[in-house]
Amino acid sequence: MSENTEQKPVTIDKLAHDVKTTIDCSWLTYSFNREKGTLGMEGIFELAYGKKLEMLESPNDTDYAHDVKREELDQWDEETIAEAVESGGFECYNLGIFLNDLCNKGILPEGHYVVRMSW
Repeated sequence: MSENTEQKPVTIDKLAHDVKTTIDCSWLTYSFNREKGTLGMEGIFELAYGKKLEMLESPNDTDYAHDVKREELDQWDEETIAEAVESGGFECYNLGIFLNDLCNKGILPEGHYVVRMSW
């Protein structure tokens, strides 16, 4: 016994979604960036925190997606940033904390960030 069920086409208005601005950037500052006078995210971090910070344990060709917004950081986040600045490196899973901190400082605008690590 076979039912004749007609499938309706799926349209975008049926998809639960938000329209966001995506800021797609590289972690590293490549020579072509320097020639254009632009920086990768590592360069922004260095200017903001006063020293070069390494993103540790990041595999090659990895994209990190974070929704960045102005929000108060908790004590653990503040300590994570202070420890990273002191040591010169942070774990890749803490990238979002730094992006929110830079947004709070007015350095980065709010938005959806995709930070590409490729070395």
